[in-house]
Amino acid sequence: MTSLLALPLAEASPQALKDWLEVLLYICGIILAVAGVWKLATKSATKTELANQPIDVRQHAGIATASELKQVHGRIERERAEINAAIRAVSEASEKRTDKLERSLTENTALTQRMSGEVSQINQSVQTLTSSLTNFLQHQAGRRE
Repeated sequence: MTSLLALPLAEASPQALKDWLEVLLYICGIILAVAGVWKLATKSATKTELANQPIDVRQHAGIATASELKQVHGRIERERAEINAAIRAVSEASEKRTDKLERSLTENTALTQRMSGEVSQINQSVQTLTSSLTNFLQHQAGRRE
């Protein structure tokens, strides 16, 4: 087998030319990679000095300042106090309504018991009246006979 590098280009078949170009590109790639690594190695070895430079520290635009945080905290405390006051007001109103409903329920229970007693008295009166009327009618019927 003949060497690909020694192959004259005029007599080469298309496949042999393709193989020759692949080897040439492969060798060029290796040379470029070695040159790049060599350049990085020599550059990093010579430039390792650090200069004493002042560091400029600036606040990021998206960070809140201490005064802004205090303002937000104060606003949250005020809103929380308002919410707590509203909760207390609703709780007190609920307690008043509950007490009023309990009083109404107690009054209704007493009224129901009183009315039940009155209804019982009326029923007793109706029974007494019915009995008296029955006796009267029987007595009247006995007189006619």
